[in-house]
Amino acid sequence: MVKTWKENGITYSETACEDKECQSILTQELKKKMDRLKLIKENSMKRRSLILQNRRSKKKKT
Repeated sequence: MVKTWKENGITYSETACEDKECQSILTQELKKKMDRLKLIKENSMKRRSLILQNRRSKKKKT
């Protein structure tokens, strides 16, 4: 493992291999993981936005 850091409760790790083929596989796996985390965060932000919109619309009705 080359590098590990934490952001917003999520731990990221970067791994390095001396073998180019091994490194290629690791890079692909890391990209998949990062893409999935990005999608999860985007979906979470959309849900939060909808919740806030619903709260605001309920306040306007009363």
